[in-house]
Amino acid sequence: MNPPLFYISQSKKDMNTRGIYTLLFVLFLVIGIPLSLHSEKLPTNQERPLALDLQALALIFSGQETMHFSVSWSGGVKIGDLVLSLTRNQRGKEMVIKARITTDHGMFHLLYPVNDTFTTLVHRPWMLPSRYEVSQREGSRKVQRLTLYDQKKGEVKYRKHQDELTSYPVAGPVYNEFSAFFITRVLRLEPDNPQFVPAFVDKKRHRVAVKVLGKEK
Repeated sequence: MNPPLFYISQSKKDMNTRGIYTLLFVLFLVIGIPLSLHSEKLPTNQERPLALDLQALALIFSGQETMHFSVSWSGGVKIGDLVLSLTRNQRGKEMVIKARITTDHGMFHLLYPVNDTFTTLVHRPWMLPSRYEVSQREGSRKVQRLTLYDQKKGEVKYRKHQDELTSYPVAGPVYNEFSAFFITRVLRLEPDNPQFVPAFVDKKRHRVAVKVLGKEK
């Protein structure tokens, strides 16, 4: 049996700034910048469950949401856009997380045009992924990826292009980079008390540390 992943508690904390600091987490994993994945030295059966804010969970996954990020070089020249959306799946009860990263103007687009789409199908109540599709067009390079998650069985299947699916056992539930971004927004974070989000990255299960570094207005 997999270890417990969550416990639920209510909070009236303001949620206006939730998720802003986890954008870098998404960008690092998507565009391939090396990311240090810090994990606790604990056996699987001793994993601490995630503490979720019940009100935030109900609000964020209550309907449709779209976030638009303008990506610039050193805070100056704009090089592209990231549009991240959460919608209900019209074919079922699941939710769909879709991200598009594009360069549509300027010198960067002429030198290295980017048109990437990332689609994740997640299921209630914990918004764990079941399917993750990637379509990348960067310069002359085209990449297709598919990841299937069997959360109950503890197995992830992955393939690139039309290759055969390869299976990877995982010791517990896992998120991908985009479902991890959304579930991180509903964590009850406290200073000096990090939480660890389980994520399947680079063909392995990692427990990514999320902690409060400070507050901004």
